[in-house]
Amino acid sequence: MSGSIVGRTLHHGSFDCPVCKRTASYQLVRSQRYARIYGINLVPMTEPIDYVECLRCHSTYDRSILEVDGDAHARQGGSFKDGVLRIMAAVGLAVGEVDPCQRATMEEIYERVTGTVLDGRDLDAALVDVKRSSYRLDATLLALEPALNGEKKELLIRTAVTVAAAGGSIGKQEASVIATIASALDVTHIHLAALIADFHAPSSDGS
Repeated sequence: MSGSIVGRTLHHGSFDCPVCKRTASYQLVRSQRYARIYGINLVPMTEPIDYVECLRCHSTYDRSILEVDGDAHARQGGSFKDGVLRIMAAVGLAVGEVDPCQRATMEEIYERVTGTVLDGRDLDAALVDVKRSSYRLDATLLALEPALNGEKKELLIRTAVTVAAAGGSIGKQEASVIATIASALDVTHIHLAALIADFHAPSSDGS
């Protein structure tokens, strides 16, 4: 019999990282050692330990750092900017790796929507995190949803649609991610369809 440490992500958000000295994305992880027999984790050998990992510099902290963080959104599981970043990452990865053209589109959208220039390292960290099998976009958005008004919910969905359509059309995998986003934000199918139709409608100048 041997022991192995198993960690699972409880939720994601953003916080003021002491090492990065700026707001960065984090994941809250619960780690516990299990007795392992024939490759199967059976019985917990220790009490679970929760820690916060910065997804930008990968420094780790006690979860109490979230309690003293001045940003209320961090305690609620994320900020609006973090939601924008993870939505873009999830949509961009729906059909494979994100290419340079898509990155440029994401950077442009992020700055337009949030008023902040997107640091490439933050985008890289979000892409790596969203690729993890344990990551759930709906959990991130469900934690964020209570702090959003209707306008911001629409803005997040428009962000997803814009990234998805950057390649010319919205594919089945991208549409599935957008549907997940709408569901987590409590946006109805009819409302979502109207937002997508509005995106594809010709502008007033005929373009």
